[in-house]
Order: sequence, then structure tokens, then C-alpha cells
Amino acid sequence: MAVNTISLPEAEVWQQNWIASTSQAFDPMKLKSFLIPLADLQQVIDEMGVANARGVLGITPEGEYKFMLVGVDDTGQTMVNPVHGQHIYDFTQPCPPVCGTGPLSGRKPEEEVL
Repeated sequence: MAVNTISLPEAEVWQQNWIASTSQAFDPMKLKSFLIPLADLQQVIDEMGVANARGVLGITPEGEYKFMLVGVDDTGQTMVNPVHGQHIYDFTQPCPPVCGTGPLSGRKPEEEVL
């Protein structure tokens, strides 16, 4: 059973919010990266017919930045059909606040926790 999924209408709202955004999303002090659960990646890889994955940016109605993950077939077609086990995955967490440590974590070296 798929976990960390959202519906197509919800994903479309999030994507439109991202496209319509004119402020914080493009400020490097506001958004640096996303933490993506391994379960989301594995589920996309395991979907029948997936040749690639597409990352889609969005903003929830509450203002949280999101990175959604969907499968793509070998013709470039986005695969979204829950009846056939093709889902939109999202349980990502934006940095900040979930930045982690190390290279590409989104933290400045002086902010690293030793």
C-alpha cells in the first residue's frame, strides 16, 4: 500500500500556488533544499512502467513549501492514476527548518552542529 501520497487535485493546488508565488519561494534565505523520505523514492521506482521521476514544486494553502514526486514513463508522460498504483508522493520537509548537516544540507559551515 502506498504511503505519503496526495491527490491530484491537491497537488495541482500546491503547484499553482508555487507558480503564482512572487516572494519567499525564490529567496535563498527561505528555501534551500528538501528532505525526501526513502519510502517515497522507492515507491516511485517500484511503480510499473516508470522510466524516470519528476519533481514538482508546490506550496500548501498553509504556506509550506513542498517537493512532490511522480513517476514518468519512457515517453515522458507523467503517471498519476491511483487505481493503477501510480501516485503523487509527498512527505518532504523543506529546509529550513529541516536542514540536517554536511555538504548541500542548506546550512552555512558556521551553522554546522559538531
